[in-house]
Amino acid sequence: MNPVLLALVLAASPSTKLGVYVAGDDATSRALLAGPGCPAVATFAVTSTTIPAAQVSAFRSVCPMSRIVAQVGDPGMSIVGGTLDAEWPTWSTLLGMVGWVNLDAVEGPSEPQGAAADLQSFWTGFAVDVQQNGKVPVVGSLATGTTSSAFCPTASAIAALGKSWTWSYHAFSTGLTESLATESATTFGYRAIRDGCGLAGIPIYVTQAGPAIGRPWSSGDITWLAWLDAQLAVDSEVVGAALYEAGAADRSLSPIATQLAAYLQNPTPSDGGTPDGGSDAGQSGGVASSDGTVPSGPPGNYPKTGCATTGAGVALVALLPVLALTRRRASRLPRPMRRGAR
Repeated sequence: MNPVLLALVLAASPSTKLGVYVAGDDATSRALLAGPGCPAVATFAVTSTTIPAAQVSAFRSVCPMSRIVAQVGDPGMSIVGGTLDAEWPTWSTLLGMVGWVNLDAVEGPSEPQGAAADLQSFWTGFAVDVQQNGKVPVVGSLATGTTSSAFCPTASAIAALGKSWTWSYHAFSTGLTESLATESATTFGYRAIRDGCGLAGIPIYVTQAGPAIGRPWSSGDITWLAWLDAQLAVDSEVVGAALYEAGAADRSLSPIATQLAAYLQNPTPSDGGTPDGGSDAGQSGGVASSDGTVPSGPPGNYPKTGCATTGAGVALVALLPVLALTRRRASRLPRPMRRGAR
């Protein structure tokens, strides 16, 4: 790769796993999505009254290397046999209004409720619908404290489809402690599910993270976020953790918005319990492919980096003039690939 292009692409790549859950457009969401520090992932709530097309498009332009997840459906919605057939046409229309081209992945309703068989059927069908639109499904949307036995059958059914997929977990802490023993069942509960269901290597989106309901963010929490960031770096499967929330009042990130924006620009993860000066906190996983998914084939064929996203194509197009200045024959430049085309 041309060294100028490589340097500019790497400069645009998030060096943190912290992200933002976006429920609307307000001063906090604008501050955290405007750069120059880019969240690793931004989860956007998409409803009939909240269609973040402008937000998503602007964020993609500013942070082309970040992952964008659109979340559809009502929180805690009841799932029965015909739910997906009834809801998908509306969800598909809303996603089209947001702009499929700017999305990396689509997540279903937050912490849905229903019989185990109905949830398995729903998530399997949801994965197929999202995959048919050329995007990566994010399934589960698991509540804090979910056990592996509750998710393993669904995970097995989706894995059997033989296509790229991801799953999601909500990491809400009751105390924001820097104790692994205390946080293992809540903030890092996804680890037990990953291990119990044999999901090593399958990417995880922590699509909501932060304090449990009733405990607002405070300025001192930035220290905990640095510790969290270091812990997330230990898990190569974790694409990012979207902090809850910007654009709405429930546990608004407003009290730490300035600090968080500064951290995103210059991430300084703590040692996370390992006294190495934070030197391991920024290491990449080497399991996920460039779109945050697991490709087919044996593990030995997996790519060794997880940097690029759908938006990388946008970044490459923007950087072509730079390449033209560094090559004598512009006609020999490779054209950037458009991911998600079918």
